[in-house]
Amino acid sequence: MVKFNKEGIELIRDKIDSEELKTIGRLKETSFTRERKMGFKKLMKYILNKKGLTTSMEINNFYNDINEEENISNQSLLDQRLKLNPEVFKTLNTDYLRLFYQEHKEEVKLYKGYLLKAIDGSDFEIPNTKESKKVYGTVGTKVTDKDNTITRATVSTCYDVLNKYIIEGFISSYRTSENKSALKHLEHDQEITSDYKSIYIMDRGYISIEFMLSCIKNNSKFLIRLDSKAYEKERSKIETKDEYINLEYTNNRLKRRHYQSEEIRLYAKEIKSSKLRIITYELNTG
Repeated sequence: MVKFNKEGIELIRDKIDSEELKTIGRLKETSFTRERKMGFKKLMKYILNKKGLTTSMEINNFYNDINEEENISNQSLLDQRLKLNPEVFKTLNTDYLRLFYQEHKEEVKLYKGYLLKAIDGSDFEIPNTKESKKVYGTVGTKVTDKDNTITRATVSTCYDVLNKYIIEGFISSYRTSENKSALKHLEHDQEITSDYKSIYIMDRGYISIEFMLSCIKNNSKFLIRLDSKAYEKERSKIETKDEYINLEYTNNRLKRRHYQSEEIRLYAKEIKSSKLRIITYELNTG
């Protein structure tokens, strides 16, 4: 991992210095065309080195670290940040992870030949502005003379458990379907880890025939916790705590409303059923 850490840092430095990333980082063609106290390169380095202090302290520390006496006001810094396209961070993250998974395979930790990827999500409160409410949605009550709603967004991540990297994370509108997010992860994270087999680990909210079929079709595996009502008919026939069932894709399970992808629905219709393993395990809580 030492070798990759060094190369990874060098990669980020080279990318920040490149015109390619600067082009991606412009929200407008006129952004970052003139060299200022806080141009594109300095702004990127400032953001990536923040430590969670006040803006004034962060600015002072940054200029001290780069041995420059000149400074910038909080407002000028904000003006520069408003010119920055956040896509630059996704680009940096993707390039960084590709370097690790594709060029440093000897350092990648696997479980019996598989990457272990946990998918999970959570809801967060975000700035309570009109724009945020329109894009992400709200929770609470809205009366004609007073708006008591709170703005929230749903964040979903796909995390490599053994190598401790977030392969992908994204923000969606409040209460976006967990299944929809999981399918998006399944599609996108293969762009980075296409050379590996994967096992996806998820909680009860993610049980979905479409997701399982997508994994089966892509030669990936999954471990999903079931709630008590999932596949009751098949589970009622189980006699042991570790057993296989035959999950048939009945007419009801083939209805279009259950699928985002018509290709996966037709795949289910073609293969008719899947052999799935169900394990019953009692937690310490009972």
